[in-house]
Amino acid sequence: MKRYADKLGVKGNQWEFVHGSYEDIFNKAAKNYLVTAFQDAKEPQGLVHDGYFLLVDKQKRMRGAYDGTKEDQVEKLMKDMDILLQEK
Repeated sequence: MKRYADKLGVKGNQWEFVHGSYEDIFNKAAKNYLVTAFQDAKEPQGLVHDGYFLLVDKQKRMRGAYDGTKEDQVEKLMKDMDILLQEK
């Protein structure tokens, strides 16, 4: 996970990466966060998933969903993250 985070340029400790078996990840994504993910041998990493970023607070509540392929949505995510980080 450290190498993956380094590759993405992630700094600080505010990011959490979910890891586990495919079954556990897919079930958690579908049930808890309504994210679509499925295996596809034709894809370079063997899976397909939504291009969405989910903003989750300390109580593990989803606070927003943002299309990571659209610049305006990513900008909104960044603003909403700043607001969330200021909450107690």
